[in-house]
Amino acid sequence: MTVADRQAGASPSPSADQPHRTASGRDFYIDILRAAAIVRVVVYHVMELGWLTIVFPAMGVMFAIGGSLTARSLTVAEGRAERLSRSTATVMISRFRRLLPSVWVFGGVGVIAALGQGYPVSALRDHPGLLWWIFPLSAPAQLPGDVAWAFTGGLWYLTTYLWFVVLTPLLLRLFRSWPRSTIVVVIAVPVILHLELLTIGGTFHPQAYDLTQYAACWVIGIAHRERWLARVPAAVFWPGVGLLALVVGWWFVASGQTLKAVDLHEMPVVNALWSAAFAAGLLRLGSHERTARAIGRARSFPVVGSAVQVMNARALTIYLWHLPCVLLAHRLTGFDSATGPWVWPGVITVAATALAVVAVGWVEDVAARRPLTAPWRLPGGPALQSATRR
Repeated sequence: MTVADRQAGASPSPSADQPHRTASGRDFYIDILRAAAIVRVVVYHVMELGWLTIVFPAMGVMFAIGGSLTARSLTVAEGRAERLSRSTATVMISRFRRLLPSVWVFGGVGVIAALGQGYPVSALRDHPGLLWWIFPLSAPAQLPGDVAWAFTGGLWYLTTYLWFVVLTPLLLRLFRSWPRSTIVVVIAVPVILHLELLTIGGTFHPQAYDLTQYAACWVIGIAHRERWLARVPAAVFWPGVGLLALVVGWWFVASGQTLKAVDLHEMPVVNALWSAAFAAGLLRLGSHERTARAIGRARSFPVVGSAVQVMNARALTIYLWHLPCVLLAHRLTGFDSATGPWVWPGVITVAATALAVVAVGWVEDVAARRPLTAPWRLPGGPALQSATRR
């Protein structure tokens, strides 16, 4: 932890972070990455293709984006430097306010759906863990039935995200003081846990393992927001990313895995390292001029721009509701991942998720204090643009 190490965390001019900015102040490159990650998550659950976790580790990318955006909320530009200047409590409350209303609506429907499968109301008292729906720092209790699972199976991401939001002020301070050391530590922790050099117990141990698995991605997002990634010399950055990829490849081969049957979600260490390498590479590419030109061309197509904007404005609704929609599609089509076909399950999932977006997506607007329009109107019009400028 040398003086040079600390100086590497100093923030450069804010102008370095402007190549993909829209008129509303959003980073279109980040919006494209999040939209692509959401699409990949939906496709993965519809088709049950584990190799997609190698081609595009979407959850790691989403956590990296979350780290970048949360760090941005905690900082404000002041000349050539940035420092924590907004009330941490205010930022935390704002993040929770944006997330929780949609979770409450989703949880309410999920409990009602479980009751509709014949689970007695009187038995709800046997599941005090349902109270975690109020503030899901732990996974809410899962009621019997596959419908109930569809409403809780994806909540680990929201639970982990909330924990990261709470921890971001600490992680940001650590990164600004010791950037390289912080990144090395969060990359090493999953390996340490795997080797059982350190164990985690207690009520929250599942959440702790999820946190350690994606902590490197979140901190890489912070490094991106601090413009630290863009300043690391290419001769250092890309060999470092390549080294991580080589370790992943060696671990993959040594464990006897095959590409046909692989699912990195079942290999926590490999998933953690590959997600970190992939997310770092993507965020670093965002600072290149060629990327800026490509993003500019993509943004010039109204269909692309509108689709990306809609998906980002309804990202939470799509993520929450797509699993129940996938279950519905699989039931209606008798889907078998070994034989397919995938077309009709995909069509039904997209259609059902779109209906959910129309039905309850407006909750995201209410939570974000955006001007509320008719529920059937897609977000992304002038009202949303004016709201995002504030």
